[in-house]
Amino acid sequence: MGEFIYDPERAASTADIMFASDVFAELLSIRMSSPLFRLTSANDIIDRIGFHNIGSNQQKGLIAMSIDDGAAQTDDTVRADIDMMNDAIMVLINTGYDEKSITVNTATGFMLHAIHANSVDSSVRGATFAEGDDGNGTFTVPALTIVVFVKPQSGAQGYGLSAFATSGAPDVVPYGDTTAYLRGDMNGWSLDNAFTYQGDGVYFVAVPLIGGTTYGFKFASEDWDTVNFGAVDGDDGTVTDGVEKVLGRTNTNLAFTPSIDATYLFTINASDNEAPVLTVENEEPYVGTPVYLRGAINDWGTAEEFQYQGSRIYTFARDIEPGTYEFKVASKDWSTVNFGALSSDDSDRNVVVGQSVGLAATNDNLILTIENADRYVFVFNVSNEDAPTIGVYKEDFWGGTDVFVPGGMNGWKAVDRFSYLGAGEYVAEVELSAGAVEFKVASEDWSTVNLGNPNDSATNAVSVGTPKILGSSNNNLIIDVTEAGLYEFKVSGPDGAMPTLTVSMK
Repeated sequence: MGEFIYDPERAASTADIMFASDVFAELLSIRMSSPLFRLTSANDIIDRIGFHNIGSNQQKGLIAMSIDDGAAQTDDTVRADIDMMNDAIMVLINTGYDEKSITVNTATGFMLHAIHANSVDSSVRGATFAEGDDGNGTFTVPALTIVVFVKPQSGAQGYGLSAFATSGAPDVVPYGDTTAYLRGDMNGWSLDNAFTYQGDGVYFVAVPLIGGTTYGFKFASEDWDTVNFGAVDGDDGTVTDGVEKVLGRTNTNLAFTPSIDATYLFTINASDNEAPVLTVENEEPYVGTPVYLRGAINDWGTAEEFQYQGSRIYTFARDIEPGTYEFKVASKDWSTVNFGALSSDDSDRNVVVGQSVGLAATNDNLILTIENADRYVFVFNVSNEDAPTIGVYKEDFWGGTDVFVPGGMNGWKAVDRFSYLGAGEYVAEVELSAGAVEFKVASEDWSTVNLGNPNDSATNAVSVGTPKILGSSNNNLIIDVTEAGLYEFKVSGPDGAMPTLTVSMK
């Protein structure tokens, strides 16, 4: 740093110092020009300030902060008009070396702050705002620049820009209700492998592949029209493990050659629905590296290895006697994998049976207290690699509670009871007639256990042979039976609050 700072070629001239002073003075003047920059209550800060470059798709090095002074958009709320001159303010900070643009939902009527429109800095004067036909607005900020835009108030207080225009906005599914599929050599170009929409423009599907085999494929809908993406023009379509690839609407197939036999995760980020980004990677996060439960329960050794279950979930089951045990999730070298508590606070360290807690690469051990001797399952979930979790559950998660399949087929009565198979699996056999029927998985009191379609799930449909994750919910499930007969309802843990249901014909 010393060499950098004292390099004669980097010496600040008098003109440089005066320029920096003038830019700083402009920012001070803007701050003083509106009381919105000096909010005095927590409620005002929560209600008015929003951030818009957020989430997994955020642009690095860009802050987009709004301050709302518009009329509240609900009939029963009155918002004080703090700044009589503006209905909203947008502050953008671009710390990168390239110009950046960001489109913000419902942003309309903005213009560059008068001080910045006449700034001593020509870069600041180059910032722009463009209003789209869809009612959203795009802010463009030059490199290494701080700019302020305002939405002028004309007369009475109008609508500004909600603090929740981005974080609270409804998710817009890129291809609407259209189901997209992985169609290629791995499935005879069929509709066998449908992508699941996870939110924020992201779709995914996991498929087992044979190492050394080259698979041609595309990302497409059933009609080969609504969704039909392959390699962009001029690209041979080769996909590399773990490397992002932008797709285009072309007739050129993509091609992937897995290095080993494994299940591979195909992820499509369709935030730009005309230029989706594909990533293919081995679904198992720590392939080739054994992961262990290491703690006081086993002398911190490597005798108890987690088993990979697919879907980026590892599990390990064992009998545990009453007591309090410290532990971590780690590899043999304590380096490749080494997860402990999020912090040294007891609230982060204590693991409660039946719940999951976040993990982090820290030296803080987790603490598990067992009150009753039983067989327990540890679930190490890496579905979000940036926020892994660990959960501990009783393997027999319903214990002594009788659970049934009540529904339209049996008058919603507690007659079709589940039997415990062991290893966290329950089954019930139910006679079904052809046609659509609603049902749930519940105890007789509809209180101890009441599982249906999770509130965050897009569909309540259950397909024969396709696993469905359940959740505590008042939403019924529905199955469309094409052939009357005896069906097996299997519920699998280990998380009894979100088990997996699979229905198959006997």
